[in-house]
Amino acid sequence: MTNPAVNSSMVVVDAQQANLRRTAHILAQLASGWKVPNPTHDMGSAAAGTQFNTSATIYDQVSASSSEGSTILGSADSALAQIVTVLQRMASFAQQATSATLTAADRNDLANQFTQLQAQLSSIVNGTTYSGQSLLQGSFTVNSTFPIGGGTGVATSVAIPSVSAGSLLAGTSLASVTSAQSAVTQINTAYISVTGQQTQVQAYQSQFDFLGQLAAAGSNSATAAAATLLDVDVAAAKARLAAQQVINDAALSAEGQAGRLTGQLLKLIQYTGSSPSTSTGATATTPSSTDSQATGSTQT
Repeated sequence: MTNPAVNSSMVVVDAQQANLRRTAHILAQLASGWKVPNPTHDMGSAAAGTQFNTSATIYDQVSASSSEGSTILGSADSALAQIVTVLQRMASFAQQATSATLTAADRNDLANQFTQLQAQLSSIVNGTTYSGQSLLQGSFTVNSTFPIGGGTGVATSVAIPSVSAGSLLAGTSLASVTSAQSAVTQINTAYISVTGQQTQVQAYQSQFDFLGQLAAAGSNSATAAAATLLDVDVAAAKARLAAQQVINDAALSAEGQAGRLTGQLLKLIQYTGSSPSTSTGATATTPSSTDSQATGSTQT
């Protein structure tokens, strides 16, 4: 026969064990910071979250390379801007040297300043480097690859235009009106060329800046998606833990009550089983010998 009290106690114990398992799970979440401390418990979420984290890492790499590319192009743009400034000053000197009224001393002074500016041009071109490599000699390439879906991504590669101070102003001189006029023409041509290259470099830089912004946005999205799948909400977990503690305390109280009830029932059963049973017995009377003799005498 099934004992209801014992069954009730077993149910309480099972419920208490389940509560303890839930408590242990919440504590593991808080300790690890993961929504699923053991990946085998939810392999789908663990795999998806890992993939999102991998994507975020790739996006971070793209963002870093794009930022580096933008920095390199910014250095080239700054150097080209300095060259443009020098060319403007050289054009001013050359324009002054086209005047036939200049004295020899004035012309010589302009020529000397012009020569110094030519040397400054060479210094800017040769001194603009990145990691020991010249940026303005046409051999420097800036690369980055933006990941698209699961493929290899879209590669971006740009070459910084070549700028040569020697080729820009080869043979220029302010020694005479005629040479000064020729210099003005060459400087204007160089100015147009360099400003065009600067515009191109600025466009490349904007392209890399935009690529970096896309990569940063992709990284943020992937990181957020991974966090949704993997990261535990600490505040919510603490609230669940507090609620679970209340449930555990209530279960312990119920288990104690069930134990006391079981003990009382066992005592009642024991008491009932040990009670004495009452039975009714008949007493037989045997006639005495005297009576038998008396009866015999009478018959005689």
